[in-house]
Amino acid sequence: MAGGADVAALTAALERFLAGEPVESGVRQRVLTSWQRCLHMGITPDHVSIAFHPDIDTDSRFVHAAAPVLDQLECQLSGITVAVALADERARILRCRTREPALRRWLDRLAFQPGLGFAEEAGGTNALGTALADRRPALIRGREHLADSLRMLAGASAPIRDPISGRIHGILDLTCPDRYADPAMLALVTTAARNIEQRLLEQSSVRARAFLDTRRRAREAGIKLVVDRSASRHVTSVSWPGHRSESTAVTPPPAEPAPTTATEGWLLAVSEPSIGRLALQARERLTLLCDAGSRIGTTLDVTQTAKELAEVAVPRFADYVGVDLSDRVLRGEEPGTINTGHRRVAFMGVTEGSCLHPVGSLIHPLPYTPQARSVATGQPVLEPALPTNLGWMAQDPERLRRVCDHGIRSLVAVPMRARGSTLGVVSFYRSEARDAFEEDDLSLAEELVNRAAVCVDNARRYTHEHAISAELEQATTSLRQSLDRQRRFTTDASHELRTPLAGLRAQLEEAQLHPGETDLPDLLQHALSDVDRLQDILTDLLLLARIGAVPPTALEHIDLVGLAETETSRRIGDPHPTRLDLTPGVLTKAVPTQIYRVLSNLLDNAQRHAAHGVVVGVRRTGGMAELSVTDDGPGVPAAERERIFQPFTRLDTARSRDRGGTGLGLAIARDIARAHHGTLHVEDAPQNGARFILRLPLADP
Repeated sequence: MAGGADVAALTAALERFLAGEPVESGVRQRVLTSWQRCLHMGITPDHVSIAFHPDIDTDSRFVHAAAPVLDQLECQLSGITVAVALADERARILRCRTREPALRRWLDRLAFQPGLGFAEEAGGTNALGTALADRRPALIRGREHLADSLRMLAGASAPIRDPISGRIHGILDLTCPDRYADPAMLALVTTAARNIEQRLLEQSSVRARAFLDTRRRAREAGIKLVVDRSASRHVTSVSWPGHRSESTAVTPPPAEPAPTTATEGWLLAVSEPSIGRLALQARERLTLLCDAGSRIGTTLDVTQTAKELAEVAVPRFADYVGVDLSDRVLRGEEPGTINTGHRRVAFMGVTEGSCLHPVGSLIHPLPYTPQARSVATGQPVLEPALPTNLGWMAQDPERLRRVCDHGIRSLVAVPMRARGSTLGVVSFYRSEARDAFEEDDLSLAEELVNRAAVCVDNARRYTHEHAISAELEQATTSLRQSLDRQRRFTTDASHELRTPLAGLRAQLEEAQLHPGETDLPDLLQHALSDVDRLQDILTDLLLLARIGAVPPTALEHIDLVGLAETETSRRIGDPHPTRLDLTPGVLTKAVPTQIYRVLSNLLDNAQRHAAHGVVVGVRRTGGMAELSVTDDGPGVPAAERERIFQPFTRLDTARSRDRGGTGLGLAIARDIARAHHGTLHVEDAPQNGARFILRLPLADP
């Protein structure tokens, strides 16, 4: 590495990683991601599975195309302790060259020779395997290797792609002892890989190269391209608008003359089937993007926009599509981190029974999965062979085996980003019935998702603004209702206070006018009665005003059976008997004095209206603790069952105030219930009368 400090920091980072601790510094993010992939595939520093593969093809067109470039590199590096290696698309070494005998012997001892495979699932983090996994050039030095056996090496590798299809043919690698490594190795190996790609292109037919040149010229001229769909044509013919037709030197079959006309503003190209197929794919992709622009984002609904993306992509681009978004996005808020998980809001497939996550699932992808990697890096991730990707399989092995059994073979995961924030991730899947995803599919998938991301973000912002508007409207309505209730309460309270005051004043004035005719003991008794009523009303008003959210520290475990027995036993003078129907062991957490007040108020109300008796019941129901008070009186009409919980409400004016009560008891009881996250309501009794039911959350014993 560059220095002792770097080595120490990297060693410390690896130790933290292997201990399962967070790694925030000391190692490049790309290397850390590779370590995570390898660890979950069973690769550890002392356990790798580098195997020999006798079935490698060392005489392929790819090897022959690379040979001159390998010769040139070998000459360039003569006298330098660096080996040149060529590997196939599975990171298996095909050729390994060096003019340094000592280096050759050293590499042999390290098992770096033709036939050995260095994919990450076999050799851990290394230049060949990591370049293949990330599908881009990689430089891995010294202690960045996960395997102990490779930490003396440094390697720079670059993928080699087919210039027409974009598929990875293999990997070019420069390897040397770490002490001789130089960052310039990465630029050198990348340039050499491009040279091999150029050699592969030169091996293409004259017609293929002519067509590619035509496409390049058309792109530079800004002219649209039309590809003949006929698979039997074998001529490249070009019609430039305003010019005569140009054709290659290849003579077409007499029965298939090349076209000589073109529509104004278009370029017509007719080529051999393989090239025509690629051009046709390009045209189909442009059509798909055009359709996406018109079909995605037709509403300002986040979920509907996600569904539209899935509908556009299936089956034209993928066999299955899952769109996963943050719950915060669905609520219109700014997106959170991937640690909170993503909700599957849209899913579409060509068949049923895929075993992929259905709509509504909350997904927490592990760090080494393609979805998590795409979100972490902000880049699309391609997995062309899912059944062999142990990092993906480790998320849920049993379910994902069923996914593979269903025929799903490849995946492209694309982060959905807008205005610098990640809204979610989109997963495109293909089955074995069609070609696996390739490198050039990444750009199309990314473009589809980017278009949808803008629409989803607009819908999210609309949802947010609409929610704020609705909250403001609700707050305005609530405030208006609160003011109306306050006015009614003030009016009712004034009336309730005025009545005993007026009676008291009338009695005192009468005594003042006719002192000789006044019965003083009777006057004092009536005066004290009115004062008591005033005091009761004021006490209840103060209690009603003070009831609010109950702090957790004020809560105590209450046995409702004991509470009911205690309250009923200390009541003296009730006109009707009270019977108990209790289920033992019903506990809740509440403020004891307030629950006693609720039961007392309900009993007062029941005793006033009962005909023969009252029943107090305690039981469990639906995960709640239930306390009920039932009377056999006239009951409460269905239309009035909410109004009776309003302050100073009386359903029958014939029930004179001399029967007791301030008109606040039920209002106080309901407010106490709500303060304890419970409910209080009234219903018909089983026989006749009213049954008031208090429900509170159950507490553990």
